[in-house]
Amino acid sequence: MVHVYWNLVQGLPSRDVDFLSPVEKKRLSQMRFARRRQSFQLGRWATKQLLQMHPACTNLPSASITIANHPAGGPYMQIGDRDLDGCISISHRENEAVSAMVIDPGMAVGIDLEVVEERGRIFVEDFFTSQESTRIDLLPEEEKPMAVTRTWSAKEAVLKALKVGLHVDSRAVSINPSQRASSYDGWSPLDASGSALENCACRVWWRSSGQYVLTLAITAKKDFPNEFEPLLLEHVPQFEDGLLTRI
Repeated sequence: MVHVYWNLVQGLPSRDVDFLSPVEKKRLSQMRFARRRQSFQLGRWATKQLLQMHPACTNLPSASITIANHPAGGPYMQIGDRDLDGCISISHRENEAVSAMVIDPGMAVGIDLEVVEERGRIFVEDFFTSQESTRIDLLPEEEKPMAVTRTWSAKEAVLKALKVGLHVDSRAVSINPSQRASSYDGWSPLDASGSALENCACRVWWRSSGQYVLTLAITAKKDFPNEFEPLLLEHVPQFEDGLLTRI
């Protein structure tokens, strides 16, 4: 059983909580635009709460943990100069941010948050496979915005889990309805295939959250047991007094 932890926050804390590390504060001070500053803080706020579930972070002040970024953009966790085991992913839109984490060796996670909105035919032709495009064409018009957003978001989540992001053609991942019946606390499965996944096993889920679609993907090496399924834990213990406290 693989444990996948995730957290969704709406806005920054109402009280003053010192949750950024000195490195993060320095990076924040170099950001010129208010929207970028807010997104940065939201992502860190969501992830610092999530890290309560990491065994290396129990009872640590949140400001002692740094969420840094690899040169390619993916986030990782540090305490001092030590990188922590596990994989994290962060996404944000408007006033919301979501984060996900896996600690199990050999596993990677990607999470994405998207606003459900109309995306034109050119968007679908540019970023979707012919199979995906045909399936969407057959849907009633009122269902297309959700289907397009869900498909696009799932692609992003998979590419994040692969640690390549949009440096790879999005058509290298194909998202399709799943025959798997399993679901977890409001999450429904999708199937992912394509050339980007030739050497990986992959599982994808999605759920609605108000005006947003939330998607989550985990990947493992091809020889990982086929029966692996994650346990998605929605609840994250409350952030108390600036400490990451497991309860």
